[in-house]
Amino acid sequence: MDQEELAREVEDLEREIRLVFDGVTRTGTVTWGESCRQNYEVQVFLVENLLQTEKPSALTDAQWIDVIRRATWDESDRVEAFGDSDSRWQDLIDDPSWKIGEWGGSFLYLDPVGCRYYLPAAMLRGLGEPDSIDLAHDLMLGPGEREMFLDRWSALTDPEVECVKRFVAFKAAWIEAEYEMRRQEGGAARYFLPIYEETWKDECWPMVYKSCWSEM
Repeated sequence: MDQEELAREVEDLEREIRLVFDGVTRTGTVTWGESCRQNYEVQVFLVENLLQTEKPSALTDAQWIDVIRRATWDESDRVEAFGDSDSRWQDLIDDPSWKIGEWGGSFLYLDPVGCRYYLPAAMLRGLGEPDSIDLAHDLMLGPGEREMFLDRWSALTDPEVECVKRFVAFKAAWIEAEYEMRRQEGGAARYFLPIYEETWKDECWPMVYKSCWSEM
């Protein structure tokens, strides 16, 4: 895709997401705020257990201190739990207090109904920033996770699955277009081509596309 095609695809995808997911509610589901709280409690529990664990013999004292530092929550960086004041998913798109990929649990502790409800707003956020990866890990099928993955997204209807497939394909295509643009710049850019090639191999959205959605 060239830049014009990508721009048109963004517009078409936005219309499709709004149409296909219109009317989806979160009635009876685990809310984003509840997922936030559960994630925080789990992280605190894991850190408390880590602090009681003996240092592995393979690590130096400095390395073990660094492990603990990286795992421990910094209260100054903690974002207040989301208040769940939304009455429909469209309310979340431009809500600055709704954080995706930051402290709060993301889709981690949502049930299938909750995943379905919050997904369209997250996808529309992703269209606003084509290179963002906030949603990527939630849409990726990891090794040995197929059953859990299919259960997480089991509430999606067939039209909604097709819409998500199109979104994932778009994100992967954007990365490919970005690489191609760099490749054609010439001049000093040619010295960075090996780096871009390695980046492309490990880029999150192409991996998401290849992991599952292209087969569904």
